[in-house]
Amino acid sequence: MEKKLIEEIRKRRSVRNYREDEIPENILKEIVETGRYAPSGMNRQDFQITVIRNREIQKNLIEAMGKALKDVDYNGFYSAPCYILISAPEGNSNGISDCACVAMNMMTAAYIEGLGSVWVNQLKNRCHDEGIRKVLTTAEIPSDHVVWSALAMGYAAENKPEDRENSSKAVYV
Repeated sequence: MEKKLIEEIRKRRSVRNYREDEIPENILKEIVETGRYAPSGMNRQDFQITVIRNREIQKNLIEAMGKALKDVDYNGFYSAPCYILISAPEGNSNGISDCACVAMNMMTAAYIEGLGSVWVNQLKNRCHDEGIRKVLTTAEIPSDHVVWSALAMGYAAENKPEDRENSSKAVYV
């Protein structure tokens, strides 16, 4: 049965509880490719997608984030087996929008592939924190980049969240 993209976008929900299972390499590469083909302002395509599956780097990022946020129990990536950080040069005025488009493409693709994901917001305001920058450098994120979008991704530990009412507005004039 053919999936309809619009229906899949409407059904996708954030997932905050993951199994430990790794995402198969071929599926992860397909998801990342959907991000690479997201639109970008002036077609610059100067964003970088960094996939972090290395448990040591994940642990160091969580610790650095917890320290920066003064939250010893910080687990903003919800113990997902895969973190995806999407960054762009600080001087790119379209960077935040470009990275958001990349993230949305990947979140939709992940859902279609049977995976869960959630947007992680805290990193964008903490990239210049010394401890966090050290981890970002270890993950090969350029020093002039801001991580505008971050995702936790993996197989959901529970069934997907129930549908909910959407209270956003659309105005046609």
